[in-house]
Order: sequence, then structure tokens, then C-alpha cells
Amino acid sequence: MKTYMSLGKQWVLRIGIFLLILVLLADLGMIFVLAEMNGYSLTKEETKLYNFQTITESKCYEIQREWEWDYDGYSGVSAYNHSPDYRGKTHFRFIITDPDGEVLYSNQPNGSGQAVPGDVWLQTAHTQPVYEHTESSEYGQWTERYAYYGNPWNNEDSLVYTIQGFYSFQSATLDVYDLVEWIIDTFHPLRYFLPVFLLTGILVLAVLWYKLSVHTGHRQYLPDHPLYRGEVVLSFFDRIPSDLYLLVLFFLFALCIALLDPLYDLVELNMVYLAVWACIGLILAILVLIMAAYITIVSRLKARTLLKNTLVWRCCLLLWKIWLRCWRVIRIPFVRLGKMLSAVPLIWQAALIAPVVVVLYGLFSSLMWESVGVFFLWILVSLALYLVILYAAYCFRLLMQAGKALAEGNLRYKTDTKHLLSVFREHGENLNRIGEGMEKALAEKIKSERFKTELITNVSHDIKTPLTSIINYTDLLSREPLEGNAREYTEVLSRQSARLKKLIEDLIEASKASTGNIAVALERLDVCQIVRQSLGEYAERMESRALHVVETVPDTEIYAMVDGRQLWRVLDNLYSNVCKYALEGTRVYVVAAEDAGEVIISVKNISRDVLTTDAEELTERFVHGIPAGLRKAAALG
Repeated sequence: MKTYMSLGKQWVLRIGIFLLILVLLADLGMIFVLAEMNGYSLTKEETKLYNFQTITESKCYEIQREWEWDYDGYSGVSAYNHSPDYRGKTHFRFIITDPDGEVLYSNQPNGSGQAVPGDVWLQTAHTQPVYEHTESSEYGQWTERYAYYGNPWNNEDSLVYTIQGFYSFQSATLDVYDLVEWIIDTFHPLRYFLPVFLLTGILVLAVLWYKLSVHTGHRQYLPDHPLYRGEVVLSFFDRIPSDLYLLVLFFLFALCIALLDPLYDLVELNMVYLAVWACIGLILAILVLIMAAYITIVSRLKARTLLKNTLVWRCCLLLWKIWLRCWRVIRIPFVRLGKMLSAVPLIWQAALIAPVVVVLYGLFSSLMWESVGVFFLWILVSLALYLVILYAAYCFRLLMQAGKALAEGNLRYKTDTKHLLSVFREHGENLNRIGEGMEKALAEKIKSERFKTELITNVSHDIKTPLTSIINYTDLLSREPLEGNAREYTEVLSRQSARLKKLIEDLIEASKASTGNIAVALERLDVCQIVRQSLGEYAERMESRALHVVETVPDTEIYAMVDGRQLWRVLDNLYSNVCKYALEGTRVYVVAAEDAGEVIISVKNISRDVLTTDAEELTERFVHGIPAGLRKAAALG
């Protein structure tokens, strides 16, 4: 039994992962912030000056974007709804001067256009020129305002104003300058340690996350407790429908993401620390939502309820049950119609259905140009008919393959009728039953043949026992002193009993060969030598029948892996049949040769009687006669 963490340890693990992710995010954020501040290429003091200059320049651009001018005077400059930056509650100081150098507006404490002691001017100051251009025509007069990035289009008619901004460290307020300074003072010395800590934390997080995935959803195994058996146990939140629960989490996640955007306004309102804490709170909420979604998904997957425990699944299941109940009523006329059609032969079915399909399709085709929707519907119907025809051809092809396989003797071939149309399915099942019946009949025939062979073998053994006694007693009787014809009768009895014994032994060997029980001892022998020796044994008998042997046996040796005793019996049987059934005064052709890795022994002769039997029938067992071209072959060693 696998040991799982208790629920308390699982919560400790979750909180640890949560805090580790928060720290890694802060680490990653500081790496990006320092990279954006050029902290990896500048010293700490240079980084401060560079970022103060960037902030000052940005604020000057903000003033430029909000630039207004009143034709009646300078009231427009001081009449805005100034932010805290413009009211002086900031380290940012700025002066707006007109084309004559007169101060229009300044947030300097003394209200002058002079930088007070403590203002860092040379390092962080920024000058942003703007200009106003007024034109008149018969349609009236209008004013165009532009940022000044060089000579205006018409310098004579342009009124150039100047915005000068700089940093003052004497201000007692807390704004974005203080936040940037704190970040640089705190994290700039750690800038090379932060990436190493990030990589190490990611590896630790991967291990802890794996443990979280393994143990989530399981209870601790306690042998003596009836509930804690290590099985998957869903909490209250895991039993809420999955789609509803995840939809709520997604809504809260989107809300947190949307609330991150307005935090910049808090920075503009000089509420930097409030913006920082609000950002941290939203990030915490986002992490909680992500972990909650992951934990519940893992638990539901282990319990196999992620899809089944959804409102969509339940609604679909309810609709399916309603459809099944309705279908039980709707299907009755269709079932009856199908039974009626199935009772009709296939040709008549085609004769009834085909005209209806052709007429309806023709009428539908005549309406295809009525509208675009009807045209596309006609295309879909045509495609459906085309697919039906292809599917019918596919079914017919499967049946043709089944028939071909049965015709080739593959009785175990089965047609997959699961996806066939009803008419073709019935025919396919019939073909399968034909194959099963033929295979069964063949098995019965083989069984019967084997039984008959075994019966012959058993009977031959039973006959051989008393025959042995007869032979033995005949031998004993021949040793006794006999007179007259008794000696001749005894010799005939001995000769015929020996012949009968040999016939019974041959019958037993034949039955063994048919059942595969005959023992074969293969060895590498010279086939030419065996053929010559066998011919020598029968030379006298063939001469007595006036048979002339034409021997075509090479002088070289031809070796083959054969059983010498069984090969001798085959040749003996062939030569014996030649002597019995060959026409006297004819030739007997005996050939031994090697052809394509095989040794071929051929015995040919002319039969005494006219053969009216087919060659296949003539080579069956217990048929008298000698077919031309009888061959026995053995593979080369």
C-alpha cells in the first residue's frame, strides 16, 4: 500500500509551494527590473542617475501631453487639475517658460524658475520644448499644438514654450523616485545571486510540485481506521460541478488581471506604497486561484469525475435519456418499415428504393438554383449519396474478398460484419457460417481418416500376433520328419505365412507414415550408389521379363540427406511394380540427377495394360498400375 501524506502535511506542502512561487516571482521580477534599469551594466550610482533621468524625462512628456494654452493669458497653465507632482509633493521639479523666458508655472517651493539648493540638475535634468502655431483663413482661426523636435514648419509663426524638469532630493515625500532608489539599493548588490537562486528554486519547485500532484486527492493510509485507506477522497469544493467551479475561478482570475492595470494611477497620485501592496495582494490572489484550480483538477482526474461532474455533462445526459424515451416511440414505424423491406428480396428492394431516390433527387436538383442555401444543401445531399454508394461498394468488396479466401481453401477466414449494411451483413454472416461448416466437415473427415488408419494399425497388430505363432509352429513342423506331400505343404504354408507377415508389416508402416508416426533417421548418403545397388538386385528379374533397363546415373557422387532404409523400400516398391505391370520387351528408364538443389530419381516404363485412370487417382493408395513420370525427391544436404 502506497503511503500518502496526511491532510495537514498536504496543506503545509501547498503553503510552502505557494510561498516559494511568490519568492521566485519576486526574484524573476527583480531580475527583469534590474535588466530594465541597466543594473547589470552600470554601477549602483550610475544606475540611480540613469533611472532618475528616465523618470524625469517621462514626467516632462506627461506635462507636454497635458499642455493647454488659454488665449486670454496664462490661466490655462495653472488652471489644470494638477496631480501631486505639479503641486510640489514630489522629488520631481519642473518649470514652464514662454518664448520670452518668463516663468508661466513652476512647482518650486519658492515659485521661482530657479533651481533651489539640493536639486540635482546636471545629472537628471530634462528640457522638453513645445510650440503653438495659429493660422487664420476665411473659415476662421484655429490653433495647432505640436511637440517641438527641431525647427517647426514655420518658425516665424511658432510660439515655442519650454518645460524643464529635474530631480530634487530635498523633498520629504515618498514617490516613484524613492521606490526606484530602494530597489537599486537593495537588489543591485544581489544582481548576480538572483539568477542562481531562481534556477535552484525552479528545481526545488519541480520536486515539490511532483509531490503535490502525487498526494493530492488521497487520504493518509491508516490500517486501523475505516476511512483512511489511501483512496481518492474528494473535498467539498471538489464535489462542486467542474464547469461551474472552474468558471468562478476563471472569473476571479480575470478580475484580478483587470485590476492590475489601474495600479499605475496610484503611482501617479503619489500612492506608490499603496500600489505596491495592492499589486502584491492581487498576485497572491492570482496564485491562490491557479493552485486551487490545479488541485481540484488533479483530484477530479484521479477520481474520474472531471467530465462527469459537470453541469454540461448532466444536461447532455438528461437530454440523451429524453431522446431515448422519445426514440422508443418514434422508432416503431421505422422498425416495422425495415422489417417489411427486409422481407422483400434484395432485387425488389433496389427496384422499390432506387426510383424514389432518383425522383426525389431529380426534383431537388431542379430547385438547386433557387437560392444559395438550397445549392449548398444540394451539394451536401449529393455528397451523402456519393458516400453511401462508396460504402456499399466497400461492403461488396469485403464479401468478394471473403468468397475468394474460401475458394482458395482458407476456411478460417472471417468477414468483419460489424460495420456492414444490413443486407451485406446477412450475406457476410452466411459466408462465415459456410467456412465454419466446411472447416468442421474437414476436421471430421480428417478425424475419420485418422481413426481408420489407427484401426488398420490396431487390427494389423492383432493379426500379427497369431500369425507369428503360425510361422513359429510351421517352422517347428518343417523340422519334423515328414513323408509324401506333407513336406511340400509345409513349405507352401511357410512361404505364404512369411509373405502375409511382410504384407502386414508394410500395412503397419503405411499407416504409421500416414499418421506421421514413422521414424526417419536422416544421414548424408550417395544417392547414385543406392540406385545402382537397387538395380543390381532386380537385374535378373527384369531380364526374365525381357525388360531392358536404360540407366542414366552420373559417375560422380550426388549426396542427399535421406533415410537409406526408407529410400531402399521406395525403390524396391517401384522396381517390384515394374516387374509386375510393365509390358514385356520394352524399356525401363531410370534417371538420377540434381536439379536446383534437389536430387531427383525418375523411373519410367510402359504399362502392360491400357491405363484409363487419371494420374491423380493412380497415385492414391492401393491402386494397381505404374504412372509415367513417378518421382521421389529428397533435399540436398
